[in-house]
Amino acid sequence: MPQRSASLKPIPPPPRKETDSLQPLQKLGDLDRVDPDDVEGLLGEFSNVRPVHPPPAVLPCANVQPARYSACEKPGTKACSACKLVSYCSKECQTADWKNHKTVCKNFMRSSDWQPSWVIERRTPSFMGPTDEDVKSFSNLGDLGFNGGSSLWGNMPAIDLINLSVNEADAQKDFSLAFVDENLAADIALHFWYSAFMPAEYRLQILGCVSAFLKHFVDPASQEKPYLLGVTSNLEIPWLSEEHRKCLLHYMFDPDSPHSAGIAIDDAQAEYDRVRMAPERRDYRDRMYTNLKPSHRVAFYAFRRYGIVLPLGAANAHFNCANSSLFSLEGKWLQTDYADPLSGWDIEEVVQSGKAHGAQAEDIYGCLYFFLSTNLRTLTQRIRKFPISFKLFSVEACALSKEIKKNTFDKMGISSNTTFDRVEVSNILDVNYVGIRNVLTAWSPLLGQDKHAAIVGYFMNWVMVQKDGRVQGSGESGMKQATKKLLERKGADGLKATIAQSSSDIRNIGSSMISLAKEMEVMYENSKPLEKYLQKEKLDVILRETKLKLRKATQNRPSCKHALASSS
Repeated sequence: MPQRSASLKPIPPPPRKETDSLQPLQKLGDLDRVDPDDVEGLLGEFSNVRPVHPPPAVLPCANVQPARYSACEKPGTKACSACKLVSYCSKECQTADWKNHKTVCKNFMRSSDWQPSWVIERRTPSFMGPTDEDVKSFSNLGDLGFNGGSSLWGNMPAIDLINLSVNEADAQKDFSLAFVDENLAADIALHFWYSAFMPAEYRLQILGCVSAFLKHFVDPASQEKPYLLGVTSNLEIPWLSEEHRKCLLHYMFDPDSPHSAGIAIDDAQAEYDRVRMAPERRDYRDRMYTNLKPSHRVAFYAFRRYGIVLPLGAANAHFNCANSSLFSLEGKWLQTDYADPLSGWDIEEVVQSGKAHGAQAEDIYGCLYFFLSTNLRTLTQRIRKFPISFKLFSVEACALSKEIKKNTFDKMGISSNTTFDRVEVSNILDVNYVGIRNVLTAWSPLLGQDKHAAIVGYFMNWVMVQKDGRVQGSGESGMKQATKKLLERKGADGLKATIAQSSSDIRNIGSSMISLAKEMEVMYENSKPLEKYLQKEKLDVILRETKLKLRKATQNRPSCKHALASSS
């Protein structure tokens, strides 16, 4: 049987009968007795397995007693008036849970006396004025895995790529897009993508799905056919290499050691803590906390500690398996130490979704849970209702366009004559990735001629090469512009008070000063510096060569700096 995460409270075995749905879980620790090729057997064995606590449809009562393996099943409708991080169904449940909740509600991070570690220790923060030794130490952080990982969460804002109402406005149109029990399915997908740990029952469900997927694309009789996603939709891949197969199997078990069920929980916890709680990065974490409200500091810390997207008061002791998809084949955490599933989403939409399910804004990851689960359920419904064809390629972006032009994927219905209504290229437009010229040259021939067709990209790292891209490099005029806007927002007295709270001693730079710097950055209008950057990158020349035009008023949410559209 899988062990439990060391971050979670230990609990005794659940009071279930030997004949109930927990029995198949024994096989997760003894996968050499499970034949991965026996897909029907796997699905039949695991399809009815359910977690101890079902996915919360609304905010649950926070009266959870792990030692008794019990949790109140009523909705939490009465928020703790002090922290608003959890809610209860009644005064009785709140009283019963106070011993547990006190550690959250009375957490020092919620105190008005909280200060960043460098202020308490009277030293220069590690992110400012580094010594030679500090520079050497920081240069090694990528090698240590603290800030050099992949970006699986929120590397760019979520974009409504179609945004039908302000583009085609035709609900009957068939779109060609290029992308470089329902509640349970959505919950499994949510934790598979965003949580470092998951219930063992979910891992079994994923094992069945991965096995069915592998069998379909390995079997000569079916490998060239689409993999059905319900009645109307499907998924296709051009090939499944041995490397792909090994990675897929890693989600559930090591193909070289079938008895090993993925990364062990203790190893995953140790690696997660090594990166996410690294002492070397404490100042960077505290810098982030200084911009947060007191209860949000606790919420952010709780997610960093547990790595599970759930309402703060929800039961989590049954999340007793590591999510191998967030760890490499060698057992290393795949992302940066600051990766956050909140990144990229519209926070107002996240909070509104949480409130609609009973959560308070202070429980920001609880709000995120309901936001993600709602959107994943909507996606599930659309896959079942509409004919959607997903075609996945493990190919570099420019190489993919070349292969399409060569008819490499003709059997998948993508020929050299295929054109796309939208081509979303993420942030590979940045000069330190593929670059504007390479991306537009590669994909402009595949863009449809409709006036709404667009190549949509996001310039993320341009401020690192354009000196006045940020307020601190904008000179006197930029500082004056940002200060004027900040005065309009805060008023003269408010701005003076903030400055008065700030210290000129770098060793005592606290929340007020860091918040002021953040606000100045938000107030700074950098559209003209972006235009200068694009001029230096010769965008006008590239647009003429590729017969594209720049759509300055983007029609794809959120408001990206630019969308590139085909000439009409």
